[in-house]
Amino acid sequence: MTAQRPSPAAPSTQPFRLAEALATARGVMRVLAFVGLLVVLVPLHIVWRVVGRNRPFLVVRLFHRAFTRLIGIDVRTRGEPSPSRPTLFVANHLSYLDVPVLATVLETAFVAKSEIASWPLFGLLARLQNSVFIERRTVKARVGYEAVRRALGRGQNLVLFAEGTSTDGRSVLPLKSSLLAAVSDSTTDEHPLTVQPITLTCTHVAGLPVGRAWRHRYAWYGDMTFLPHLWKVFRGEGLGVEVVFHPPFTASACPHRKDIAARCHRAIVGGLLVQRSPRGK
Repeated sequence: MTAQRPSPAAPSTQPFRLAEALATARGVMRVLAFVGLLVVLVPLHIVWRVVGRNRPFLVVRLFHRAFTRLIGIDVRTRGEPSPSRPTLFVANHLSYLDVPVLATVLETAFVAKSEIASWPLFGLLARLQNSVFIERRTVKARVGYEAVRRALGRGQNLVLFAEGTSTDGRSVLPLKSSLLAAVSDSTTDEHPLTVQPITLTCTHVAGLPVGRAWRHRYAWYGDMTFLPHLWKVFRGEGLGVEVVFHPPFTASACPHRKDIAARCHRAIVGGLLVQRSPRGK
């Protein structure tokens, strides 16, 4: 009679359950801390908008620095941001998290799609940060572009995500020159407009180099829904993000907005390729 071999024991799910429990506890604690940040800093910012007009983004930067630390984003930079005012920073777009990442290193407002203004809570935060809202596909777009022109005309720095949507960060979509419609009208003798391309890259997840399977931990794109993705961010381990500031140039150096878009696209793609190369690590 042949003895039967014992069947292999099923792998224990206990380590997985423990990891999930720890991640959930981390997420809950971070959400509570985020609410605390809002309770303290939003009223402070509203007061500061009145009494601190010479430095309107002081509390905003404090908020975003605290928020990025809270959710474990380590922001690294290469190059230097343009000191000129106004500067239009033109960046690739991976996620709503690009806003707090850039706001930790820049005193600037953002150009945002009009739908964000109606988002619960985050629409309020965007308005408090002096975001300029534009409608991109309707006859009302001109109103938004006029708001961009006025902001730049009074010396306000702005960030524009000129791809028009967010991606997983593996490539850079063609930049929409229509989003640069206000640029040609924003250069004056008093406030010559500077344009500076920026490359944003998620480099690490939980201390490991990011791969295709983990890009969704930072990037928000396609048909992803906002709140489930945000909850994963709160639950997740640390993220590394690199911000590359490319050499700035004056808008008047380019005869047409399409030339500005093409020049920015080349710089942003170049930054992405350098980051992926062995020397860029």
